[in-house]
Amino acid sequence: MDLDPQQPRIPKTKLEKENTRRLIVVLENACLETYKLSSGSSTRNGEAKYALLNCDEHQGILAKMKRDISDARPDITHQCLLTLLDSPLNKAGLMQVFIHTSQGVLIEVNPQVRIPRTFKRFSGLMVQLLHKLKIIQMNGSEVLLKVIKNPITDHLPINCHKITLSGDAPTTKITDYLPTIPKDKSICVFVGAMAHGQDNFADAIVDEKVSISNYSLSASVACVMSDITYTHLKKEDIEALQLLHKQTLTGVPPDSGFYLTMQLVSDCLCLVGKNDAGEILSFITGRCVEGIVHVLTLSVSEKYRRQGIATTLIRKLLSELSEDEIARVEIHTGGSTDEANVFCTSLGLEERHLPDHLKAENGTSYHVGSTSVNILQSSLNSNRVNIPDITQNNSGTGTPNSRRVIRKPTNLGDSYIDIKEDDMHESESPAVIRMKLFAILTTKSDISHPLCIDCANTALDLLTDEFDDLKRERDAYISFDSVATSIKDQFESQADDDETIRLIERLEKETTEKKSKLDELEKEKLNLEREMRELDAEEEELQGEETAYLRQRSTRLLDDQESIQDQISEQHSLNEAQAELARLERTNVWADVFTISSDSGIGTIAGLRLGRINQNVEWSEINAAWGHLALLLYSVANKLNFEFMNARIIPLGSFSKIEKATLTQNVLKWETLELYHPGSALSMLHTRRFDQAMITFLDMLRQLLDWISARDMTVKWPYKITKERIGDNSIRLPGQFTGDKTADEEWTRALRGLLGTSKVLVQWTTSE
Repeated sequence: MDLDPQQPRIPKTKLEKENTRRLIVVLENACLETYKLSSGSSTRNGEAKYALLNCDEHQGILAKMKRDISDARPDITHQCLLTLLDSPLNKAGLMQVFIHTSQGVLIEVNPQVRIPRTFKRFSGLMVQLLHKLKIIQMNGSEVLLKVIKNPITDHLPINCHKITLSGDAPTTKITDYLPTIPKDKSICVFVGAMAHGQDNFADAIVDEKVSISNYSLSASVACVMSDITYTHLKKEDIEALQLLHKQTLTGVPPDSGFYLTMQLVSDCLCLVGKNDAGEILSFITGRCVEGIVHVLTLSVSEKYRRQGIATTLIRKLLSELSEDEIARVEIHTGGSTDEANVFCTSLGLEERHLPDHLKAENGTSYHVGSTSVNILQSSLNSNRVNIPDITQNNSGTGTPNSRRVIRKPTNLGDSYIDIKEDDMHESESPAVIRMKLFAILTTKSDISHPLCIDCANTALDLLTDEFDDLKRERDAYISFDSVATSIKDQFESQADDDETIRLIERLEKETTEKKSKLDELEKEKLNLEREMRELDAEEEELQGEETAYLRQRSTRLLDDQESIQDQISEQHSLNEAQAELARLERTNVWADVFTISSDSGIGTIAGLRLGRINQNVEWSEINAAWGHLALLLYSVANKLNFEFMNARIIPLGSFSKIEKATLTQNVLKWETLELYHPGSALSMLHTRRFDQAMITFLDMLRQLLDWISARDMTVKWPYKITKERIGDNSIRLPGQFTGDKTADEEWTRALRGLLGTSKVLVQWTTSE
């Protein structure tokens, strides 16, 4: 298994989480907090505007909130994410990152996410995450960032070793510490992503605290060191970066041993430092070159040859080999002929012959660029380094034509370079001159040239730091010299030795007093620091209590608001019910059912005409109107508990009837009278019964009106009823075979009077 680039992914199943060894980094106390800048009414789209609280842009807001500006440092989390997600370990799919904010929000980071490089875009992304709780890949369904449930231990493998990077723990070399962890365990590192504060954020769950440096490290630097060291450990677990593999050398006798190839791959050079790489090569040398390796092949890529990393590794390896073992070294390089020769010269190597079975037909040869350079001896400590002058032949390969002698004495202060005049060529290209210049620079310093930009910047930083140290040392010496001169002059001006002795004693006494005072101040400082830590702990406790109180108060206010809303809703429902009840109480059912009016001089009940005046009203409509009148009289009598004498009404709609009692020979007989017209003038008997039914109905109405008048003297009836007449009009049906319109009008007026009296009857009944 190698750290080859692959698609990063999060282990989904429980089995994957337990069996996949990973480096899990938890960024604790991350300062990711949103702040509402404006309400929705002030923005163009009507939405509230939020921003990620940071100390650069929101100093006024933090001062208003009475908070320290160090509480708003999301840039620390930004730097850590960029460092971790860009690491080769993450690209190899062996890293998982979580973020635990100071507000207790736990965020899972997908290894595939690309964090924005600019802080402004990062802030927008975090605001969107904290409000929507997840970030989904554009044009896809992959969740890149999401808020998950606490605690963090629910998302860690059970078989996981948890540590916290702390400055208070004893300092240990992490390369020595990590091998003590069982190889079947994943490693979870808790790193504080805040500006300052206690490192007790994971004391309840971690196995131990570790300090990896004597200096205070930023969170991003701590992440880098954890990443690199874990990668180193992972590499050794997979057979020393897979630098060793055995294969049979073509053309080598079976009993000649094996052929060992060491590939200085880019992953190795990226993931380990120069010192660690040297240790790995020493380990390889100790295990592989003693008696079993026939040829050791070093394959060096052009990129890392130019950076000088490969030079350091090969020098370390060659320093461990004997001359016989160096004779079995073969170096493969890339690039042009001149670059290859400069690289070999920077190693301090010169030509030797290979064993007989490896010699070329023309003896010793350089096959630079296309094949290999056969280097047969190391002279790392030699004072002479031979650089072959390479020219191109027709085949495109380089061959040595002449030799340039460069002397490099061991005393660097007297070093010089002697170049023979006959070796100078005016036709040399600038590239060749530049490479030879790099070779000269390499021989005059301990740094291999040319340097890449990163190495040059690193070297410049080191030289700058060294220069600053020298300046400080110089200033100290100057200050000391001035003080010494002053003291010397002071002592020389003293005429009496006793006075000098007294001065010395006084100075010693003052020194003792100052030391005592300094000790007291140190103790006071320690006490103040302890009190400060106690106050910080008390402040955190008070903040926790305040948060709990505010949460409880918010819950209570929310419950009260819900109760008020429920009360308002119930009151609204009650008001609607009372309004409906009042409307129903005001409704007169009798007036709605028995609506009495007139239409063109003809009385109507429920919209049905009762009578005939110059209108051909159908008998079916008249019969239906008589049915409504029968139902009206029947309903009013029942409501008033009134019983008619010698008559009963049977409401049957258009076929209503009246039963009339007659006394015949002292026997009471009931006669049925139809209160509807048959619709044909030929049925004379039925017509007479209809006539008698109308007269009987008028008599029954008179009985009810007289009964009411006897009980209510104030009631006034519109018409007087006498036998078959109501008012001045007879209710008898006019003759069927006469064309007298006056009779129809009289009958219609009688019916209209009957309806008017019935209307007053209904009004009096409903008013009681």
